[in-house]
Amino acid sequence: MTHGICRNIHQRDTSMKSDSTAPLRLRQLHPYLGKLIKKLRLKYKLSQQELADKSEVSRSTISRLESGRHRNIGMEHLERIANQLGMSLMTCIAMTVQMAQSMM
Repeated sequence: MTHGICRNIHQRDTSMKSDSTAPLRLRQLHPYLGKLIKKLRLKYKLSQQELADKSEVSRSTISRLESGRHRNIGMEHLERIANQLGMSLMTCIAMTVQMAQSMM
C-alpha cells in the first residue's frame, strides 16, 4: 500500500508545471526531509550510526539524507528511518511538506 501511495505522489510530481505557482515538487522536499530527520534524531539523542543500525541502513545514507545530498532514497529505507523516529512514512512526508511550505 505504501509503495502505491508514494508512486502516486511521484507521478503527480513529474506531471506538475514548473512555474512558481505550482505545488511543491517531491524533489524540492529533500533538504527539508533531511532537516526533519536530523531534528528528530537529535531529539531522541541518537547518533547517525545508532539511527542507521536501528533502521538497517548505512550511516552514510543517514548523513547524505540529513545534508540534503541524498536524492534517491528508496521509500522502504525512508519508511524504516521514519519508523525508528516514531512516525509512519506518510506522517514523515506530511511533516516534510508542512516544513517546506512554512519556510517558503
